[in-house]
Amino acid sequence: MALEGVKMLSIQRLYVVGERLGLSSTTSIYNHIRAGLLPHPVQVSVRSVGIPSNEIDAIIKARIEGQSEEQIKALVLDMHAARAAETGKPFNAGWLARSEEHKAQAKLRKPRRTLPFSAGLPVSED
Repeated sequence: MALEGVKMLSIQRLYVVGERLGLSSTTSIYNHIRAGLLPHPVQVSVRSVGIPSNEIDAIIKARIEGQSEEQIKALVLDMHAARAAETGKPFNAGWLARSEEHKAQAKLRKPRRTLPFSAGLPVSED
């Protein structure tokens, strides 16, 4: 069976997404996600996430066309609705809530105690 005319989808890891969009760090990517300018990632494995390539293509096309941030936010909401329609499940951005929860927990932790540079090193008595 030939797959002529069928575009293969892939899930692009965040570092690839950053390279394609010209964003310098994953922090920039997550800031765009929180602002609604990028779709929420999907879970690839236990410790990794990515964004479907067709969604990144649509964001790039919208930027090239000169769409406003409000128009791109509407596009992202449409992408989330399409994902929900395809899966038959309501859209769940649980990773974002977990991320905020982890940040709040980190703020409550005591800072690590650092030792002076010379601690534990032999001292010569010249």
